[in-house]
Amino acid sequence: MTHEIEGRLAEIEREIGPLLDHLGVELNVTYVKGAIRVGTVPKEGNTYFSPVTIVFEVFGIPEWCEADWRLAKIERDVFSRKVIGQTGWECWKFEHTFRWGHRPVRETLDLLRREVEEAGVVPDVARTPNCIENQNVAGVYGLLKNRYFDNVEIDQDRVSMPGEVVETVSFVDDLGREVAIPMRVGDSHATCFVDGEEFYTFEQDDLSAIRAFVRDLRTTPLSSQSANP
Repeated sequence: MTHEIEGRLAEIEREIGPLLDHLGVELNVTYVKGAIRVGTVPKEGNTYFSPVTIVFEVFGIPEWCEADWRLAKIERDVFSRKVIGQTGWECWKFEHTFRWGHRPVRETLDLLRREVEEAGVVPDVARTPNCIENQNVAGVYGLLKNRYFDNVEIDQDRVSMPGEVVETVSFVDDLGREVAIPMRVGDSHATCFVDGEEFYTFEQDDLSAIRAFVRDLRTTPLSSQSANP
């Protein structure tokens, strides 16, 4: 059994239901140890959600008791948006979470409305077109584009490996070789390929490694080139 939450959901709908409809989101309940979290998910056809969550603390409360506003807190996640050059891609980065403690019911509901209005919506990057999932891709692209090459591009593959996302930074180097750097979300390292040949492996969040990679790219021939002068 779990604590009853339907009464609280009905009150939230009465308070900010039209606002949620306007934002294209609907309430979503998750149960975690000692708490019930009421957030939002995108409605059908939408890919954005509100970053505001109501947390009802129920630790130590009998399961037959209903979640109580007196034990409710508000959380708001803050994200920053970065447009990646002229590529049409953008990256959303989680920055921090604001938290507000217990307060009277009316104050909690007023705070909820205010924060939902001010926060607006942020994209579910796994479903929103032109959103980069791997924040390291933006850093690698920016360094290569701003410092070394004009023809840097980004491609995203969600199909080849279901459940995994691979985002590739690619360009043609000074010698006309095709360079590709596929970066998988969650991996710590990435490998650069030059004309399909493995060339250099680096930690995804180490931009200094990109400088070393470009230096080696300009001075080190590929093994296939060495074998076929």
